[in-house]
Amino acid sequence: MFYRLSASFLFVCSLLVLAGCKAKTPEGIPSERQMENILYDYQLAQALAGARSDSVAYYERYYVGLVLEKYGLTAQQFDEAVAYYSGRAEVLGKIYNRINERLAEAAPSGGTTENAYAKMLNAKGDTLNLWHERDTYVLSATGQNRMEFSIPVDTAVQAGDRLLFEFTPRWLYREGQKEATICMALHYKGDSMAVVTNQIYSSARQGVTLHVDDKPLERITGFVYQQASWSSSPKLLVITAPILARFRTQRSKPTAQPADSIAADSIVTSDSLSNKSIQRTAEQLIRDSLLRQESQRRPHFK
Repeated sequence: MFYRLSASFLFVCSLLVLAGCKAKTPEGIPSERQMENILYDYQLAQALAGARSDSVAYYERYYVGLVLEKYGLTAQQFDEAVAYYSGRAEVLGKIYNRINERLAEAAPSGGTTENAYAKMLNAKGDTLNLWHERDTYVLSATGQNRMEFSIPVDTAVQAGDRLLFEFTPRWLYREGQKEATICMALHYKGDSMAVVTNQIYSSARQGVTLHVDDKPLERITGFVYQQASWSSSPKLLVITAPILARFRTQRSKPTAQPADSIAADSIVTSDSLSNKSIQRTAEQLIRDSLLRQESQRRPHFK
């Protein structure tokens, strides 16, 4: 009896030790909650800088510098923290999911989160979210810089339907041009296909759309490719809340396309999406106060 109690006690202690080790971060690296707060302010700073006309990225360096100053981090310490979490894609994905929720909740107009938006698609008879892949992808200039998907289709997708591949990009690097390519392709029986691509540069929600032709559709594929040169500093593109929405349109019959053709249907930008309030959150939330305090030479992020 004593032996069994001792063994149980040691087992419980081992679990507690393992749990404690799992939650602990290396010295000098912010905890998961601290990193969430840092990246939340970091995304606000980037969004605000993107709203200013600036050809030399002065405002981005200035606002991001205020964020680092607020948390007592040097540029090198920030890069080390980003590098640490870049190797923990699942944790970083959870952090950005919470950041998206916070940005939506902070919107003065009461925004809708991307995850809630995806669920709403299935609540309407004429819409359906076909996405059953991961919720978050981390692309790195020094590692995996491309995400791909391939989704087979059935009778849920019919001729004349409109398909939308959409996600929110979160850029996580301090310097350099932020650019990525987004692509979606419809593969029909007989090797014919329709393709649409677009270049993205901002943190606004992005997407591409295609109409389904009057031919048997076999699968939907696509990718996002981060176009960033190698750098000693981390350059991450975090893809959050992706969806592949099917919209049942009222058109009687789609316009036929020649076999083996590659046709771009249309490109969805942030200005044409239904959840614009999510993208305007940062500007609405802090632009007036930040500019007012800047004029008084008091940093907003203090």
